[in-house]
Amino acid sequence: MAVTKKESTKSKNVNKKASITVNDTASRKRKSPKYSSFKLSKKIPHPAGSLPGGLRIFKKSIKLLIINKKPLLGILFVYTLVNLVLVHGFTSPLNIADLKQSISGSFDGSMTGLPLVSAIFGSLLGSSSTTGSETAAIYQSILFIVISLAIIWVFRQSAAGNKPTAKAALYGGMYPLVPFLLVLMALMLQLTPALLGVFVYGIVISGGIAATFAEQFIWAILLGLFILLSVYMICSSIFALYVVTLPNMNPMKALRSSRNLVFSRRLSLFRKLLLLPLLALLLMILIVVPAIYFVPIIAPWLYFVLTLASLIFLHSYLFTIYKELL
Repeated sequence: MAVTKKESTKSKNVNKKASITVNDTASRKRKSPKYSSFKLSKKIPHPAGSLPGGLRIFKKSIKLLIINKKPLLGILFVYTLVNLVLVHGFTSPLNIADLKQSISGSFDGSMTGLPLVSAIFGSLLGSSSTTGSETAAIYQSILFIVISLAIIWVFRQSAAGNKPTAKAALYGGMYPLVPFLLVLMALMLQLTPALLGVFVYGIVISGGIAATFAEQFIWAILLGLFILLSVYMICSSIFALYVVTLPNMNPMKALRSSRNLVFSRRLSLFRKLLLLPLLALLLMILIVVPAIYFVPIIAPWLYFVLTLASLIFLHSYLFTIYKELL
């Protein structure tokens, strides 16, 4: 049957209306929000969802340590031995018995028990940040980088279902050394605002520039803002240390990928990162304080080994968070 002119016109009008409706719907489609740093905007939820709680991440990190205890103990043994030879030396910087007498004598023998042990523990904390010479400090930095790469290699191999060894980690884990160093340098640059703020604040306070409480309070707020800026940047870049160990990964791409992983989750991430030193300090207190009280002769050495082992715990905790961010 032939199509009449009226029916043909009607069909064209229907098609035209449908085309207009489709185009109108496409034009009204809401654009996906884009994240932008240092810009006030409505919070954009991350596609991967929120992170699990800090205690759950801590339990997973302990499980990761237990699964890889054999290669990690081997790495810790090498780290301790080389550190003793090149950095620390084979003599303890603190004599607990002499330190007890010195602290107790300063208070006319009135400080005993837990207060005395706490003071000795504080002395141990202060001694851990000092090195014998500039050369020892350089060796310590080199060891930190090499051992970090070995630990990350162990965790990556374990996550891939392989059985890593300490020997293979110390050899095979070194291949992303240059990209890792470049990302580490970027992190150091991001620490610059905080270091600059501390430097300026120290000059202002010690030089008497800020004399009144109000002036000191204002400068303290400025210091806090500089520190907050560094924390904001580091929270988004620290996981680039793990991203950059992937094959064929360059530093800039790793930094961008790390930034995409943490966007809209910085506050939650900051709380979990803040939990890390608190947990490490708690474990240190639970182990070292009883040793100071009951077996003081081994307390400095026990503290020394635990400070080295804390690097393994640090990477275990951060690597667990990194896997949760994916």
